[in-house]
Amino acid sequence: MNRTLFNVLYCLAASFVMAAMFISLGYPFAHSLTLGTMFMPGGFLLSYCLQLPEFSGKKVNVLHIIYILLGGVIFQEFLMLLCHWYFMILDKALCINMSPLFANPIFLVFMLMALAVGQFYLNRRMQQKDKAVINKITFTSNYKKITLETGNILYVESRDTEVYIYTVDGELYKSQRPISQWENILEDNFIRIHRAFLVNKTMISLSGNDCVCCAGKQLPVSRKYKKAVQALFAV
Repeated sequence: MNRTLFNVLYCLAASFVMAAMFISLGYPFAHSLTLGTMFMPGGFLLSYCLQLPEFSGKKVNVLHIIYILLGGVIFQEFLMLLCHWYFMILDKALCINMSPLFANPIFLVFMLMALAVGQFYLNRRMQQKDKAVINKITFTSNYKKITLETGNILYVESRDTEVYIYTVDGELYKSQRPISQWENILEDNFIRIHRAFLVNKTMISLSGNDCVCCAGKQLPVSRKYKKAVQALFAV
């Protein structure tokens, strides 16, 4: 499923679930749905924060978590007050007293975290399924559309204005796409070893301090990328 479509569907489903809870507190359906929707921005913000490096590493910054939760609660409280103010203007005849739950920071934190954690882990599951699928890349070579499995690519070489793609099958393709774009597309399975070379991690072996061997060919390792290459081989 497309990631954007998934997030939209998750947002709609979560809004209706939240609306059902607010209906049980005595709010009309339209007002309940509005309140449920107002929780989405805070939930998405927290979900984004969970993906930051400082939260995904081994050493989590607890102080940053407290600051973000505090900011989320204040922001959510403001949205709730804004909604109730809007309800009073929209329907003066309808007397709606703000539920005491909205003044409870623990309730707001719980609801925001439930939304954020749910979206975070569902997105992670989708990413894992995407990685399980064979990655393919499509590009144009000599005016022909070429589709390759990324695992079939040995290395990418940049020569001035052209880029050459070498494959396990011995094929050679030309591309006008810069090597920097190839690096972004191929991502984790490939490593940059030189300004002119991007190689498949599973196809190389270390050959001296300044070279790697890829399918029997010696490729240079520049000083800029030397540490990354050594780290790959745990030297």
